[in-house]
Amino acid sequence: MVANQAATLDVLSVGRFSPGIGAGWSAEEFAALGVPFAGRGRRTDEYLTAMRILWGEDPASFIGEFSRFDAIRAAPKPLHGARLPVLIGGNSNIALRRAATLAEGWYGFNVPVTDIPERITALVSRDPVHAT
Repeated sequence: MVANQAATLDVLSVGRFSPGIGAGWSAEEFAALGVPFAGRGRRTDEYLTAMRILWGEDPASFIGEFSRFDAIRAAPKPLHGARLPVLIGGNSNIALRRAATLAEGWYGFNVPVTDIPERITALVSRDPVHAT
């Protein structure tokens, strides 16, 4: 559903839509939905991969740990195709790894100005997960 909504917004905005995605930080929100808080990063990575397949293939098939679909058609397709520019939110090194490997940009929030150089260094590091 989210893939379809993002594609629709991209078409309606004539290619100017960039969805922002984050793994989440509130265990209470996950509990309210009956979804385990643990594994939210893997779930986020997989959902983004599945959305890219829906945006780029027709028909689309995917088998993952959290979702699966076989030979379905999703329309509309984003004007950018499977590379709809996605921004990853979050300040952890894991979020930076996700931004560097799966997305087109990063959105840090509540990052003190003095911490920005270190966050950018981690973002461009070959291994943002273990950056200092």
